[in-house]
Amino acid sequence: SYSCISKRAKTVEVNYRLPSRGPVAHVVIDATGLKVFGEGEWKMRKHGKEKRRVWRKLHLMFPFGMGSKMESGIEMPITQFSNPIAINNVQAQNDFYAFENLAVLKGLHKQAQEPHKLARLLEVYHESLGHNIIRRAEEAKIALSDQAAYRAGIQLFSERVDVDVTRDNMIDAIEAPKRKMIALVHDVAAQAGVKPDVIFMTGGSARSPFLREAVQAELPNIPVVSGDYFGSVTAGLARWAEVCFK
Repeated sequence: SYSCISKRAKTVEVNYRLPSRGPVAHVVIDATGLKVFGEGEWKMRKHGKEKRRVWRKLHLMFPFGMGSKMESGIEMPITQFSNPIAINNVQAQNDFYAFENLAVLKGLHKQAQEPHKLARLLEVYHESLGHNIIRRAEEAKIALSDQAAYRAGIQLFSERVDVDVTRDNMIDAIEAPKRKMIALVHDVAAQAGVKPDVIFMTGGSARSPFLREAVQAELPNIPVVSGDYFGSVTAGLARWAEVCFK
């Protein structure tokens, strides 16, 4: 588990070099996956439903049964919809795609008031479509930078599911993490003690005008540039790993 790894990490010795290149001259902001889980998600997972604190990437999960109810009137468990799209959370992925969870999903499908929606969730399980949904969410965030509404098309084996998303959905979704991100930008600039030459933004939300305006308000008169909205983070991490461990 993450806790176990964290406890043991201090006893693991890894030799890597950190080249000194003088004062920090660039600020890099990764907006990939901005807004997946709220701060209460772990508590909700451990202790049950308290308050919905999940992102609007879950907006794409409504056609799969999120928010629907069982015949008893009880709402479908939220983790069955957050886990398949939490692609950076190994435990969540293991929980959803576990063989034992298949029986749970079949049970929910049998008890559902709208079984056709849970049938789609079963298809997500069988075809491992969580990454596909995330990809559509990233495309939606990029498109909403230039238009007020966007129709995300999620292709299943049996059908195509269309989900309409608006710019207001996105603005509302990233407000809280946006504030946290701006606070981190402020801290980085303060700790560096120098004015950066350029601000590099990447990730699906990086094209959003309201996000870029917030960054520029925090660091005014500094050019903002963008890279590949999908591939820059992976390429950057690979290059940094080569620097550290080669």
